Amino acid sequence: MKTPADTCLYGSVVKKEEKTVAASFDFSATGRLQTQGFEINTRGIANVPFGAPQQQQVRVKKSTSTGEAPGARDYLLLLNELGHGAGGKVYKALYMPTFRLVAVKVIRVFDQTKRHQMVRELKSLYANFVPLASATVLPTASSTSPTAQAACEELVVFYDAYTNPEVGSVSIVLEYMDGGSLEDYVQSANEGDKGEGSCLSEKEIANVAACGLKGLAFLHEHHQLHRDIKLSNMLINYQGQVKISDFGISRDLESTLAKATTFTGTLLYMAPERISGGMYSYPSDIWSFGLAVMACAIGKLPVPTKDGYWGVVHAVQEQPSPSLADYGNHFSPELCDFLDQCLQKTPMYRPPAARLLEHPFIKKNYSPREHASVRLSRDQQPLSAKALDRSRQELREIADKAQTWCRDHADSLRQLSTINASDESFQYVSNRSKVEALSKQLRLPVDEVASYFAFLDEYCE
Repeated sequence: MKTPADTCLYGSVVKKEEKTVAASFDFSATGRLQTQGFEINTRGIANVPFGAPQQQQVRVKKSTSTGEAPGARDYLLLLNELGHGAGGKVYKALYMPTFRLVAVKVIRVFDQTKRHQMVRELKSLYANFVPLASATVLPTASSTSPTAQAACEELVVFYDAYTNPEVGSVSIVLEYMDGGSLEDYVQSANEGDKGEGSCLSEKEIANVAACGLKGLAFLHEHHQLHRDIKLSNMLINYQGQVKISDFGISRDLESTLAKATTFTGTLLYMAPERISGGMYSYPSDIWSFGLAVMACAIGKLPVPTKDGYWGVVHAVQEQPSPSLADYGNHFSPELCDFLDQCLQKTPMYRPPAARLLEHPFIKKNYSPREHASVRLSRDQQPLSAKALDRSRQELREIADKAQTWCRDHADSLRQLSTINASDESFQYVSNRSKVEALSKQLRLPVDEVASYFAFLDEYCE
């Protein structure tokens, strides 16, 4: 049990200040970016301000000593824009050596605010680094290459980052979560004719909660405060896995007793101590997480919005915490108690993520062995005719762009074959495995996908 001293210690709170980020910025004409201990160039990350994962140490050593290792940028085929916001644009891309679909977030680094957010995001993401070149092969029938595991399966995987000196930007390569956000899923489930209180089943809710808690436990163990946990930042991949994303406003706290004070994040999900402008720490993430889980149960956020900003502030600060019991008597006592603990008004009474994983609601409804059967997976239902048409249209567009890319980069593909033979960090992936991987991601028959990629034999083998 946390004591008041654990959560109420005041003092120095933030490890890195914004002015330090600005002062240490250097972006050379050749594309080498140095900021806050990170060194990124056109081939990828060359140096980090802390201990690198073993996979990254191997890659950096090879790229600096032999000059052979190709960068992710050399083999990424940008497909289309997925979205954009204040932080930058996000594109879907195909990593040509493995046919792994990825997301590429492009950030203009000459904007100090965006650069500041990028550094924070990289610090959070880097703990979940997996090398793109050697770890992006999806398990397929004909694949013989091992798949490297992320340190935390409940966080979006970070593959690499590289600079684009011609436009003054950095591209961050991330796991592509093609199932949309949990917000989309809840909205879709809520619109279905399933009856009152049936947004997600309690087993589905427990699956979402367990994934979120594992992700938060990992972040907090690494002294990272997310600060923007919400339904739209919990993403779903084609396998139905729920993962935490968007670390652009996360905080690096110097110890488990540290506090942050800035007013950053989404108002509707903010804990009382944050809305009041006071100091806050890991329990504030638990509050936001609790609201997201409650929304999975009732189909909406339990925060009144009709009176605008001040109405939200009043509700969170002055009114009792939201209670699932107020939305019907059909919820289990375990789920009600679980959410009551997450939504305690006093931060020190909210259990940490690791302890919430031991709560009776999670123990009763979540089992790692049954995890796959209750994922929010698109694979549990066949594609609708409309979705099937979209997948086939996407397949045709990818095939056309991939063929053009192969023709324009024939020399690079031949170089890749040489590297595959001499560098153990680059795993050989057959054309058949590439096709199988893409078919899984698009949810189309392997033979149908293969019919569009007969040209691969001319360039890749």
